[in-house]
Amino acid sequence: MAPASAAIFFAAPEATRSANSEYPYRQNSDFGYFTGFNEPEAVLLLVKSDEHHHHSVLFNRVRDVTAEIWFGRRLGQEAAPSRLNVDRALPFSDINAQLHLLLNGLDVIYHAQGLYEYADRLLFNALETLRNGTR
Repeated sequence: MAPASAAIFFAAPEATRSANSEYPYRQNSDFGYFTGFNEPEAVLLLVKSDEHHHHSVLFNRVRDVTAEIWFGRRLGQEAAPSRLNVDRALPFSDINAQLHLLLNGLDVIYHAQGLYEYADRLLFNALETLRNGTR
């Protein structure tokens, strides 16, 4: 990656089979390769500030005891850095407020455009916020 750049990888969304059932979850191959993480609603951001400085941020679902009873355990933010070898983990629900701050000052962003509509929307909203200078 070039200095002052970031690569962003999005987890695959869940696919609904019918009104109350879903297909078995299959993670996006690229996201799975970089994280080994098999939960939806997750984003990995790899940032290279310069030749010697880089960091990683994972957005993922928060722990929720009630949801975990029905759908299985969630990793959460506390366990993610050590289990997935990322520098920081933030709640997926905070991505709209945080992504533009993490991308600020970067020259290049690597993204698989057109893969998931929700991913394009999240990234383009963050870029639009940066262009407009609003926080």
